[in-house]
Amino acid sequence: MHAHFEVARCLYNALLGEELHRLKRMRADPAWQAARALPRSQKQARTAAFSRLRQVYSFSEYDLHTFAREANCTWIAEHIDAVTAQTLATRAYQAVNRLCLGKAKKSTLQEQGARFE
Repeated sequence: MHAHFEVARCLYNALLGEELHRLKRMRADPAWQAARALPRSQKQARTAAFSRLRQVYSFSEYDLHTFAREANCTWIAEHIDAVTAQTLATRAYQAVNRLCLGKAKKSTLQEQGARFE
């Protein structure tokens, strides 16, 4: 039983790291600054700009599910089923998305990861 939790922790941390990497690349793009510079009154243009960025950098829950499926084809699959891998991917995406939207701090993610250790 302990091995299953350890593998789940490793997969969750890998998913979290991947999504944080995608967020970092997306924020480094000059288009991110241009989207942030758009006034909030231009809601449609601003939303479209951020949506394009999310699409370009594969920053979505379903893209992370794809990454989890690829990662689950290794030794991890011996310990974790596909549903658990998808659930972990959803949780990792939601955590990083809160960070992206400014509703969480990175220290919160680090504390959350410490609970699994």
